[in-house]
Formats: sequence, structure tokens, C-alpha cells
Amino acid sequence: MTKQTYRRRTALILGAVIGLVFGGIAQGINPILLPGVPLYQPPFGSIGNILLAVGVGALLGLLSAWMDPSVPGVLLAAAVGAVLMLVAAFFTGSTPLMEVPISTIGFIFLFVPFTGMLIPVMGVVRTTINKLTDTRLEKQSIPERWWLPLLVIAAGGAIGWSLVYSVPARTVLNHNHQMLQQGLTAGSMAQMPAPLLGPEMDDFSSQASQKYTLAWDNKRINAYAIPRSAGPEYLMSVVIARFDNGWNVVCLYTNTETEPRCRSLDELP
Repeated sequence: MTKQTYRRRTALILGAVIGLVFGGIAQGINPILLPGVPLYQPPFGSIGNILLAVGVGALLGLLSAWMDPSVPGVLLAAAVGAVLMLVAAFFTGSTPLMEVPISTIGFIFLFVPFTGMLIPVMGVVRTTINKLTDTRLEKQSIPERWWLPLLVIAAGGAIGWSLVYSVPARTVLNHNHQMLQQGLTAGSMAQMPAPLLGPEMDDFSSQASQKYTLAWDNKRINAYAIPRSAGPEYLMSVVIARFDNGWNVVCLYTNTETEPRCRSLDELP
């Protein structure tokens, strides 16, 4: 096996492992901290997203080691990584058709800074790959050869951990789940939680299905046009319930202590 082939194989494996650790923690930590709460995990669900992270990690690792010397490979991997990040942001943002040209222009202008942001990351990955491959015939101890790869893998896990829901987010998600469960089991209107009887709500008992997923958001709270009382906006958030029959219920929490105001939607904005 040539040195370049060995380097590419090592890069593929290292990238896949980083992706697995990142994806596993990012997709697994919130369900662990919110047992029983059905979380919305786009675009492919928990297992699909982990497999996607493994594939992307393997691809970027391989690209970073594809060329010799190191710099062209690092630039190639950073550029491809930037494209993948921007494409993911474009599609997960549910961009309206009329805004596609504007988004495309934004895509072009953001490509360079995103690439620049990823260059140091891919540089560290390539340095790690070089350390593993260039020293394979040297009589180094396992700690001497593997401290940097383990550090890089741990960094991928730390980035995945950064996606954990905050305590306030977990509080309102738990509350919303319990409220919806109470609504689904209510035998009469008197047993129905008050937020599910609000003026912006359709009849919950006839519209809701038994299965749903929940998502939390504190960025687009105005998108759902839910009236709210005055208060610090940084404390506000919404929980979006997507029922498997296509119906949706969005509840706006002004803080973690008060009852939300909810609105039903046939389609999410």
C-alpha cells in the first residue's frame, strides 16, 4: 500500500469516526435529557442524521487528504464543507420560492467566509492525518501517536454537545408534552388544558392525532403571529407540535413560569 493510499484510508476512517461521535451526541443527548418527549429531528430522524454525519465526516476527511501537499486538500475540504453547510441551511430554512434568487445571492456571498471558517478546522484534521500516517513506521508509543486524533474526536463530540437544549428549553418542552397528552386524553372540554381552548385554536379533540413530534425555537417567535403580552423577548420561545396527520400546534411561552398561548396551523410558515 502506498503512503498516499494509506493516508486516504486513514482520513476516511478518522472523518467517519468524528462524524459518528458528533452525530451520536448531537442526536442522542436531547432524547436522554428529555425521556419520553418525542423530539423533531430533521431532516432524516435520529438514525438517519447520524448516518449523514458519518458520511459527511468521511467525505471531508477523505478530501482533506486527497492531495499532496496538504494545503490544496485542506482548501478543497473547506470549500466542499462550506457548500454542504449552506445547502443544509438553505433547505432547512424552508425558503419561499420568491426568495430563492435572494437566497442564492446570499449563498454566493457567504461561501467565502464559511470556507475561511472551515480552513482551520480542516487544517487540524489534515495535521492529525499526517501525524498518523507519517509516523506509522516510527517506534512511537500509542499515547504519542494517538493523543491528537483523540483530541480531535473529542472536539467533534464537544461540538455535538453544544447542540443540547438549554434548561428553559427542556422545561417548556416537557410542559408542552404533558399539556398535549392531557388534551389527547381529556374526556370533556372541562378537562382540556386552557391553552388548547384559546381563540387561535381549532377544535383540538377532533383535529389532533395521537402521534406528534416537538421542536423548540427562540429565533422565529414572530413568524407564527401569536399575540403575546409585553415582556423580555430573550425569555420567549415557541414549541412546535407536528402531528402525523399534518396538523400543527404552536405554543408561545413568554417565560418558563406562565402558561403558553397556542395557535393551530394547517401549514407552518
